[in-house]
Amino acid sequence: MIDIDINKPLLGSCGTMQLCVKLCIESGSFVALTGASGSGKTTFLRILAGLESAQGHIRIGSEVWLEGSRALAPQQRRIGFVFQEYALFTHMSVEENLLFVAKDKALAE
Repeated sequence: MIDIDINKPLLGSCGTMQLCVKLCIESGSFVALTGASGSGKTTFLRILAGLESAQGHIRIGSEVWLEGSRALAPQQRRIGFVFQEYALFTHMSVEENLLFVAKDKALAE
Protein backbone atom coordinates (compact mmCIF):
# COMPACT_ATOMS: atom_id res chain seq x y z
CA MET A 1 0.00 0.00 0.00
CA ILE A 2 1.09 3.54 -0.71
CA ASP A 3 -0.02 6.18 1.81
CA ILE A 4 0.69 9.82 0.95
CA ASP A 5 -0.37 12.97 2.79
CA ILE A 6 1.78 15.91 1.72
CA ASN A 7 1.49 19.64 1.23
CA LYS A 8 3.74 22.32 -0.21
CA PRO A 9 3.16 25.95 -1.17
CA LEU A 10 3.69 26.55 -4.91
CA LEU A 11 3.63 29.35 -7.42
CA GLY A 12 1.54 27.81 -10.22
CA SER A 13 0.20 29.07 -13.53
CA CYS A 14 -2.79 30.61 -11.71
CA GLY A 15 -0.76 32.24 -8.92
CA THR A 16 0.10 31.03 -5.43
CA MET A 17 -1.47 27.73 -4.44
CA GLN A 18 -1.08 24.98 -1.88
CA LEU A 19 -0.24 21.56 -3.33
CA CYS A 20 -2.11 19.11 -1.08
CA VAL A 21 -2.11 15.41 -1.91
CA LYS A 22 -3.90 12.82 0.21
CA LEU A 23 -3.73 9.47 -1.49
CA CYS A 24 -3.98 5.82 -0.52
CA ILE A 25 -3.20 3.27 -3.24
CA GLU A 26 -3.81 -0.41 -2.60
CA SER A 27 -1.21 -2.92 -3.81
CA GLY A 28 -1.78 -3.97 -7.41
CA SER A 29 -3.70 -0.80 -8.30
CA PHE A 30 -3.03 1.37 -11.34
CA VAL A 31 -3.16 5.15 -10.99
CA ALA A 32 -2.92 7.94 -13.58
CA LEU A 33 -1.97 11.49 -12.65
CA THR A 34 -3.65 14.17 -14.77
CA GLY A 35 -4.15 17.91 -14.53
CA ALA A 36 -3.71 21.24 -16.26
CA SER A 37 -0.28 22.67 -16.98
CA GLY A 38 1.11 24.24 -13.81
CA SER A 39 -1.21 22.33 -11.46
CA GLY A 40 1.62 20.57 -9.58
CA LYS A 41 1.88 17.14 -11.27
CA THR A 42 5.63 17.29 -11.85
CA THR A 43 6.23 18.80 -8.41
CA PHE A 44 4.26 15.96 -6.82
CA LEU A 45 6.37 13.39 -8.69
CA ARG A 46 9.58 15.19 -7.71
CA ILE A 47 8.46 15.13 -4.05
CA LEU A 48 7.65 11.42 -4.32
CA ALA A 49 11.11 10.76 -5.80
CA GLY A 50 12.79 12.81 -3.04
CA LEU A 51 13.99 15.55 -5.36
CA GLU A 52 11.93 18.26 -3.60
CA SER A 53 10.93 18.73 0.02
CA ALA A 54 7.39 18.83 1.41
CA GLN A 55 5.54 18.62 4.71
CA GLY A 56 3.65 15.47 5.65
CA HIS A 57 4.36 11.79 5.09
CA ILE A 58 5.00 9.25 2.35
CA ARG A 59 4.82 5.57 3.28
CA ILE A 60 5.43 2.81 0.76
CA GLY A 61 4.54 -0.55 2.28
CA SER A 62 6.53 -0.77 5.51
CA GLU A 63 9.07 1.86 4.36
CA VAL A 64 8.82 5.48 5.47
CA TRP A 65 10.09 7.77 2.72
CA LEU A 66 9.03 11.01 4.42
CA GLU A 67 7.86 11.69 7.96
CA GLY A 68 8.16 15.21 9.32
CA SER A 69 11.78 16.31 8.93
CA ARG A 70 13.01 12.74 8.31
CA ALA A 71 13.35 11.84 4.62
CA LEU A 72 14.83 8.84 2.84
CA ALA A 73 17.53 9.85 0.33
CA PRO A 74 16.39 9.83 -3.33
CA GLN A 75 18.98 7.16 -4.16
CA GLN A 76 17.50 4.83 -1.54
CA ARG A 77 13.92 5.06 -2.80
CA ARG A 78 12.85 2.27 -5.09
CA ILE A 79 11.34 4.49 -7.74
CA GLY A 80 12.11 5.34 -11.35
CA PHE A 81 11.64 8.82 -12.75
CA VAL A 82 11.97 9.66 -16.44
CA PHE A 83 12.29 13.41 -16.73
CA GLN A 84 10.89 15.51 -19.51
CA GLU A 85 13.03 15.43 -22.63
CA TYR A 86 15.34 18.31 -21.66
CA ALA A 87 16.59 16.41 -18.60
CA LEU A 88 17.52 13.15 -20.33
CA PHE A 89 21.05 12.24 -21.37
CA THR A 90 20.65 12.53 -25.13
CA HIS A 91 23.62 10.27 -25.86
CA MET A 92 21.95 7.39 -23.93
CA SER A 93 19.03 5.15 -24.82
CA VAL A 94 15.89 5.16 -22.65
CA GLU A 95 17.14 1.98 -20.94
CA GLU A 96 20.56 3.53 -20.27
CA ASN A 97 18.91 6.65 -18.78
CA LEU A 98 16.85 4.47 -16.43
CA LEU A 99 19.79 2.26 -15.44
CA PHE A 100 22.03 5.26 -14.76
CA VAL A 101 20.35 5.70 -11.35
CA ALA A 102 21.35 2.17 -10.30
CA LYS A 103 24.93 3.39 -9.99
CA ASP A 104 23.88 6.17 -7.58
CA LYS A 105 21.72 3.75 -5.56
CA ALA A 106 24.67 1.40 -5.05
CA LEU A 107 26.77 4.33 -3.79
CA ALA A 108 23.99 5.40 -1.38
CA GLU A 109 23.82 1.96 0.22
